[in-house]
Amino acid sequence: MALDSGFELATNAQFRELSNFITPPRAGKVTAIEVSGQVRVDTDDPDGGDVLAWPLNDFTYSVNDVVYVQFGVNNPDSAIVFGSKGAKPTGYVRLAGRVGGQRVTGIASTGIALEVYRNLAAASTDSPVFQIYQDHASDDQPVAVFRQDGTGNIIECYNNTAAKVMWTEQGSTYSIIRTDVSTLGTSAFSGFGAATNQGRIEYSAYGSALSGSHFGQTRAGAGLFRTVDLTKFLLGTFDSSPVYFGTNDTLAGMISTTQNWGFGTVTTPQGKLHAFDGTGGFLFVTKTGVVGSLVTLIPDGTGDVTKTCYCVGVITNSTPTNFAVANKIDNGGNANFTDGAGNTIQLAVSAAGVLTAQRTLGTATWALTILVVWQ
Repeated sequence: MALDSGFELATNAQFRELSNFITPPRAGKVTAIEVSGQVRVDTDDPDGGDVLAWPLNDFTYSVNDVVYVQFGVNNPDSAIVFGSKGAKPTGYVRLAGRVGGQRVTGIASTGIALEVYRNLAAASTDSPVFQIYQDHASDDQPVAVFRQDGTGNIIECYNNTAAKVMWTEQGSTYSIIRTDVSTLGTSAFSGFGAATNQGRIEYSAYGSALSGSHFGQTRAGAGLFRTVDLTKFLLGTFDSSPVYFGTNDTLAGMISTTQNWGFGTVTTPQGKLHAFDGTGGFLFVTKTGVVGSLVTLIPDGTGDVTKTCYCVGVITNSTPTNFAVANKIDNGGNANFTDGAGNTIQLAVSAAGVLTAQRTLGTATWALTILVVWQ
């Protein structure tokens, strides 16, 4: 095989000294570039010079380039090729795919098995340091798999001060993602995990005197677990959004933005407690400032009084006059309360099943606190 006139080969003795007495590389000439990324090299090996070798560090080659081929000490059928007239690609190194993939094996108990490292000014970079990219629409396999057979964390992330800011812990049947949110307050951690379909919330800092965990789409609309002034525990929302409860994807209860509780099919509770199960209802409500205009206690379409209701409570006015209420009011009926000074308030149920309160006589301003049970 003829080599370029400017190509000088070291002697066997020199190569053995430089290569710590391994088999010296063989000179050769590139005859083909394979689809796999391997380079086919013709060498002066008397046993047959046609060798398939893997490029080193993604150097590029062309047919007729003169190169060296280094054979594995314990595997003479495995070889790498180095030394090239071609230029090394700039920016990144791409590993050519092969049957079985690429593997980096750590052989020492200390140190890092594989590190991807870049130390360049921001003005000279335009891409991430590391990218995993699956480029075929029909590939149904994961882009990346992280497996931890030991007892350590699965993944750990650090910031520019080498502080651990996020990590994934492992359990026997679940994993937990934790995040360092100490910049938000005095507490340190938040996270979530799952075990046998059960969600779990840790805690996070929220202001200098508050700590808690929030979950949801955004901070404004998220749910919240937190302590208030370090003395009370709050389950709720950050903003004026209602809280809903349910089972089997079915609404069972809610808290309105005015802190009224609704149960059953009630989604707009009219008092602090308002329930309806499809047949009967229950309402605890307070109304103040009742004058000549109708004040609705049970609206139309929210579990109407189709048969009768029973009202228990107190009614007062500005004269002042106080009444104890214990009245049954049928659908279409009413009950009147007069203070003897020409002031009357009426509780009435319309034919549509709406319960209202209204001053019908006088000038007094009324207030009522009643418990209503109805069908």
